[in-house]
Amino acid sequence: EDRRFSVVARVRIESTTLLAEGDRPAREDVPVAAFEPGGLAKLPDIELRSGSVERLTSGTAIVNASGQAFLGRAIGDQITVTTKSGDRHSFTIVGLSDGYLGGGQALVNWSDFAKLSTKQTDDMILVRAADDVAPKASRAALLASVGDYPMAEFYSVAEVRSQITSVVDLLIAIVAGLLGFAIIIALIGIMNTMSLSVLERTRESATVRALGLTRGQLRMALVTEALLMALAGALIGSGLGLLYGWMATRVMFAGISVIITIPSGQILLYVGLAAIAGMIAAVIPARKATRGSIVAAMAD
Repeated sequence: EDRRFSVVARVRIESTTLLAEGDRPAREDVPVAAFEPGGLAKLPDIELRSGSVERLTSGTAIVNASGQAFLGRAIGDQITVTTKSGDRHSFTIVGLSDGYLGGGQALVNWSDFAKLSTKQTDDMILVRAADDVAPKASRAALLASVGDYPMAEFYSVAEVRSQITSVVDLLIAIVAGLLGFAIIIALIGIMNTMSLSVLERTRESATVRALGLTRGQLRMALVTEALLMALAGALIGSGLGLLYGWMATRVMFAGISVIITIPSGQILLYVGLAAIAGMIAAVIPARKATRGSIVAAMAD
């Protein structure tokens, strides 16, 4: 036993077919995983939406409630799967998870997994370094231990996090580029809308100016109108964007426990920039509305 590692847990995965009522195949290639008992007891708690890992005994299973295979399942439901050899096994759901289940869509007891599969090899080994071991030292020890197995793949939680972060950053960069074009189009739209508004309300503007409204006040009224227009669009767009981001995250990372945070400061900054951009877009139409002759405008 290597003292540099506090946890070494074997994981085995088997592909099964999920059956519906009437023993009809509901979904094929549903991976079922199992942790060795000693490793499962030492690993960090599996995050569950409901249920308990302690209830994972013979004849029970914990399922990924966010995956397509077990979407809509509840605690106490019965699931039936068949193996490649045609053997059928039923389990009672004792836990619902939104996150990691050892690479499977369902997690069963180690002894039950022996009935599902005859394999004697492990699909994955989870290793956790001891508290007093530096990351570089633990990584070097692991690389040395798998040196005789050239087909073995080695990766760490930090590497997986970095890969996911790079993908998300790329998506954000693409969305930011599209957002830039959308802002330009929105500014042109506000300018056109304000220009048409000024053109259609030429006599109205002249009338209120004749009644005592100054050029500065008329200009401010038009700028305020553009400000409200930009704020309405920014707030509605932010709300829809948050909803879309939440839904997309749930779908893209269905098998991963994701912590969703809302960048409130960044959103408020974008709303403020949208308001300023809307006011700038109204400058030219407002100048046009205040430079005309009152008499000529009322005569049109």
